[in-house]
Amino acid sequence: AAPPAPRPAAASNGWSYPSPLLEAATSSREAGTPCAKRPRQDAQELSAKGTASRPEQPLLARLERGEALIREGTEEEASNNLDAAYEGYRKGLWEILEVLPKLPPGLAGCWRKKADDYLDRAAKLKQRRDRKRG
Repeated sequence: AAPPAPRPAAASNGWSYPSPLLEAATSSREAGTPCAKRPRQDAQELSAKGTASRPEQPLLARLERGEALIREGTEEEASNNLDAAYEGYRKGLWEILEVLPKLPPGLAGCWRKKADDYLDRAAKLKQRRDRKRG
């Protein structure tokens, strides 16, 4: 296997390497698990290791809030309450998309993929909602 590429001293977004979040994303990706399981789980693991830094905590909190809103949207969708479901997706995506540019590059890629999936689900939900309204 090829040796890993060297890491830059600092990213354009101001993060210094190695970032605990980037390290967590990289190590779990290499282990074959999703690179960002859930923000709360990421935060708990980093806190337990004593590696979570102050700038990362608010970002994790916003990601967690975004995912919680999307989970609420999913529950509303299961109950066929499409207006509330779409609103949950919309608000949750807003939280996640606001944070993406501030994440370290490795973790941002993972969350960008999740956001793309959520955007696709929200678009399909909006189409169903609009058809239902007639």
